[in-house]
Amino acid sequence: MKPEKLCEAAKLLGGYKIKFNYGDCPIKIYPLPLIPIIIILTGEDQEFPASVELFFDESINNYLDLEQAGILAEITAERLKDAYEIL
Repeated sequence: MKPEKLCEAAKLLGGYKIKFNYGDCPIKIYPLPLIPIIIILTGEDQEFPASVELFFDESINNYLDLEQAGILAEITAERLKDAYEIL
């Protein structure tokens, strides 16, 4: 997975790149109007495989329970994967 291409795929979903001192491609997506998800892609290198991490901010507790947050993360990841494959 190429970090640059993931950033482009995020733009198709209304996401944008953010300044974050971690990972190769930190992006923020709002899958629902008041719920941001930060997605961080770290590309593979000689020591570690590529990884993707999803983070919710603490406001999610006001809107969704744990199961709903997990489902939202899964749906968002699937939509991002589909957008990535389109590019």
